Amino acid sequence: MDTTLSVVEMQQLYNRFKPVLWVVRIKYIAENRHMETFGTAFSVSSDGLLLTTSHFFPKTFYELDVRRLDEPNFQSATVAYEKPKWDVLLLQLIDMNDCPYVGLNNNDSLSVGQILLHIGHPYNFVGSFLTGKIAFECKGNIEIPRTNLTCKSYTPSALETTPEYRIMGDIWNRHVFVDPRSFTYEKNLHPFVPVIQMCGFICGEGCSGGPVFNVRGEVVGMVAMSANGYEIAIHVAILRETLRLFKEQHSDDDENGKRKAIPHPKIQAGDSKKFKAHHVDRKGKGRLA
Repeated sequence: MDTTLSVVEMQQLYNRFKPVLWVVRIKYIAENRHMETFGTAFSVSSDGLLLTTSHFFPKTFYELDVRRLDEPNFQSATVAYEKPKWDVLLLQLIDMNDCPYVGLNNNDSLSVGQILLHIGHPYNFVGSFLTGKIAFECKGNIEIPRTNLTCKSYTPSALETTPEYRIMGDIWNRHVFVDPRSFTYEKNLHPFVPVIQMCGFICGEGCSGGPVFNVRGEVVGMVAMSANGYEIAIHVAILRETLRLFKEQHSDDDENGKRKAIPHPKIQAGDSKKFKAHHVDRKGKGRLA
């Protein structure tokens, strides 16, 4: 059972995670105006793979760069792999071979009241350390969604049968999508993506893609959105599966065991990319962070 951390222990965890936290900066043009948006990412391999969410990448052309939380300079990165239906995206740093990184927890179970921690960049509060708790348990036995279902046509069933864990369809479903012009991105999410319902966090725009970890410093999820007063994270089972699929698809390593740089067909470092994502309706039931 997780216990309350002392101030010293929290500072130690914060110091431990700072080297693996990244600020994601995206520049784009909207309505003839130059815009910037920021998100969070965290490194999961020594050669510079970063996990983040896909929803905050704009639907227009954009330029992308990143910087480590404890360093001042931005550097190039490219999109390496994406699963928009899971709201997960992998970035690849350019020419990186000694990147500090964090592993992903192998235990899928989460208990009500369990303490969770998060470091993210809400608005201009870069590197904010937040604490919260599990609001709904996860009994494990996570099933990875493999079908082509979407939230657009999903009918939620949680009121009839209490689930073993929360899913994306509990948040986004056909009862929410009253206006056919709204929530373009959310409609195409898979309803059976496992998520974590959390309370106590106050995450804002810029926290998307940031890690959620337990008091032992193990990553259990990734912040994605707010819904009905709760913060929602993508479950670590999806993060593990995303990495597995990426490695399976890009298993062509060089003779030194270092992953070869595989250009993404849609974006190159320093170039722009068109990502058909979404326009977030902030007046809706939920909001993407």
